[in-house]
Amino acid sequence: MMRIPDSAAALASAEEFCERRFPGWESMNCYLVIHPEITIEGAYVVSYLAREGRLGGAFPVVVDVETGACRFVDGIAEYRELKNRSRS
Repeated sequence: MMRIPDSAAALASAEEFCERRFPGWESMNCYLVIHPEITIEGAYVVSYLAREGRLGGAFPVVVDVETGACRFVDGIAEYRELKNRSRS
């Protein structure tokens, strides 16, 4: 894995992660943004959004700054915890 120097590299890493995880990612017409409300020390939190409105939601991708490793936020409990912690 590689160190992630900035938000552009985090977005690129998250894009590669999503391409591996979702067959047909390109056809889903989504775009990635740094999450506006959630922060984690040592990581970027990346949301993927549909260009066209769709029902449902998706947990953000966490990109580790040191290793470049990506993972999804682990369910609604972690998502709520991160949002609450970021507001503090």
